Amino acid sequence: MYRESEKIKQPDMWKDPRLEMGRRALEIYNNSEGWHHRFRNEVTNRVDEQIFKPLYSEGTGAPNAPIRILVAMMALKEGQGISDEQLYEQARFNTLVRSALGLLNSDEEAPTESTYYLFRQKVSEYAEQSGRNLLEEAFEGITKGQCQEYRVSGKRIRMDSKLLGSNIGLYSRYRIVHETIRKYCAANGITGLAGKWNDSLASILKEAAESVTYRSTKEEVEQLLAGLGQLVYRLLEADGADKNQDYALLKRVFEEQYEVECGPGGGKKKRAKLREKGKISSRSLQNPHDGDSEYRDKGGNKVKGYSINVTETCDEGPGLKPALNLIVDVRVEGCSISDVEYLQDGLSGAQEVVVDKIEEVYTDGAYHSPGNQEHCKGKEIDWVLPGIQGKPSKYDLSFDADGNLTVVNTESGQQLEAKRSQSRNPNAPERWAIKDGDNSPIYFERKDVETCGLRKRLGEMPKERLNIRNNVEATIFQLGYHYRGDKSRYRGLIKHRLWAVSRCLWINFRRIHLWVVRKAVNKGNGGDGILKGSFVFNFLRRFLRRYRPIVWPPMLTVSY
Repeated sequence: MYRESEKIKQPDMWKDPRLEMGRRALEIYNNSEGWHHRFRNEVTNRVDEQIFKPLYSEGTGAPNAPIRILVAMMALKEGQGISDEQLYEQARFNTLVRSALGLLNSDEEAPTESTYYLFRQKVSEYAEQSGRNLLEEAFEGITKGQCQEYRVSGKRIRMDSKLLGSNIGLYSRYRIVHETIRKYCAANGITGLAGKWNDSLASILKEAAESVTYRSTKEEVEQLLAGLGQLVYRLLEADGADKNQDYALLKRVFEEQYEVECGPGGGKKKRAKLREKGKISSRSLQNPHDGDSEYRDKGGNKVKGYSINVTETCDEGPGLKPALNLIVDVRVEGCSISDVEYLQDGLSGAQEVVVDKIEEVYTDGAYHSPGNQEHCKGKEIDWVLPGIQGKPSKYDLSFDADGNLTVVNTESGQQLEAKRSQSRNPNAPERWAIKDGDNSPIYFERKDVETCGLRKRLGEMPKERLNIRNNVEATIFQLGYHYRGDKSRYRGLIKHRLWAVSRCLWINFRRIHLWVVRKAVNKGNGGDGILKGSFVFNFLRRFLRRYRPIVWPPMLTVSY
């Protein structure tokens, strides 16, 4: 039967690792401000194991190891950017890491590799089947508890996004179709087809796509690609094909790359025609080995992978002193999604975690849309942007005291008469029309007036307030710190979501740890909450040099 593990355990008198320690090692291990004690309190012991109860049956479904330890191991792994082998080496032999995981006695075993992998697999499968990511829910609970304990207000938040490439090769259209056919046939033991298509399939299964494209010209590859459509169509139409493994993948590729048309003369015989390149969606399959990966060209940066959006608090302490700020929401989607689609969900997720009502949100102009603008207005949230995407209109729009639209041509200074425009659609939004010279009538809606007002307000915004958003880019940098070249080591949307949540758990822990240490050091020197003077900085530097090398070498290079 599923049960929660013990959150607080007493060390065994005869199996306590401190019995074998020297004086200095014992001093470091017992230090209540040490990173291992903080991690155990802020991550390991904050995991609500009841969240993961749906993964296990009521009968014999008890996990083989405490779930809180498994979640903490995931945070440690992604926090340090280490391999699974290094993680287990530290969990078994590094005393401070074992303390961080709650393994306080020398005879306590770390979860086995199979238990760790099975837990990740269960979380991933449950997320795909139910749409609930239990690790994200655990992150929300952990962060909410941290915000309440340390009074992280959340009245001001900021957000930014990042593109991250998947761990896949860059496939051409031909290679996508070719390799999908090979993958489908290998999964289902298909070695041939009846009739004239047998030779075509045999040639596909015989060699990889890169071998074909290497010896073929561009025109020959296009002809081969067009011919593969009919082969895929035959595979999909075969008896019992819809029950085969990867059938949905093969069908998706066919529908994205081809279209079916009737044969000559409108006969019943159908054929596959290659779809025009411009009609293929950016959300189409980029690689058969990662079906969730999408394509995006952002300012010349071509990425096949995912988009990550981070929301964090950016409050100030009393008297404009530095405050503790945490990541309160993280979202991962295919990279074709725009920043506009993140704002409302990001605000909703952050509000569930922070202590106070959100009053201000800071983003860049990529998040702006009339719908988001209306959403913030309805929630009484002051939205601060450095600018709005798109070219400003040459017309200055505003309403007078009587609610009439005033339109001024900013180039000529001429005020133009605006008349209400009637629409045949009773549900159409209210709009006004103007006549500027001999041009056709120009129409404006209320959203255009609000956007114009927002541009003017942002233009008058103090630079100091606009700069509040900038530091969120440092958080984005820390999130992908271990992924040089902006390419991950994972494949699949769920695995990237697990990685992002684990990494954010670590970043928040490091922020809390450094904030508490600095506060304690400053208080000990009679300060007022802000580190001042070279003595304090030198003391902190010596403090961190003394304690951080105790952990494995990667710890030396990570600031969060």
